[in-house]
Amino acid sequence: MEINTDALKASAQIMEGKNTQYSQEWNRLYTEKDSLMQTDFKSEASMEFSRKLDAYKNSFESLGKVIDKYVKLINTIAQRHEDINETSKNRASGLPTGN
Repeated sequence: MEINTDALKASAQIMEGKNTQYSQEWNRLYTEKDSLMQTDFKSEASMEFSRKLDAYKNSFESLGKVIDKYVKLINTIAQRHEDINETSKNRASGLPTGN
């Protein structure tokens, strides 16, 4: 089986960047929501929106953590594959050659 570790690492890096962007965006959303709730403009609709949005905060955070774990797993798989290949090459180089 052939694994392209460079492609795995590149994919993990892209996912990590997207996850950082995802976290920044939902943090911005909550910051703006909190700012809105500090104003004098409060209505039943805005209060309900705020409550509903707050109910999703743990889910947003959990998703970010799952993606972080997945990125680490991909990087671990790539590194282990590289290590196994290197060990195999080293062991193979010590084998006698037939004539």
